[in-house]
Amino acid sequence: MKLHVHALLCCGALSAPALAADAADETCFSFSAERQTFYRGGQQLLIRDDGRHFRLNLAGGKCGAIPAAAKLRLSTQGEADVLCAGPGKVSARSGSCRVASIEEIDADTFALASRGR
Repeated sequence: MKLHVHALLCCGALSAPALAADAADETCFSFSAERQTFYRGGQQLLIRDDGRHFRLNLAGGKCGAIPAAAKLRLSTQGEADVLCAGPGKVSARSGSCRVASIEEIDADTFALASRGR
């Protein structure tokens, strides 16, 4: 199955100017259930999904629920497996963190980040 990443407006209709805008809060990504998540400490989470790689910066300092969680849920305004910066959330059984920013990164950058470099 090929994952399709969709650029959407989080709170409105999709438009050409919105796609052209380079504002993090206007870009959303869809993820599959087979995604892999890697907590990088502090405020960073890495995601690998069907050959694509992402770096998330979480809002509000350290998110206590994230490091110990066996399973993380990704959602934006109640829509599962979709993340947008701003209203997006990463949740675990014991709490959640807001997504401050999300960016797609290349495999080399992902590999360095996952090793802590």
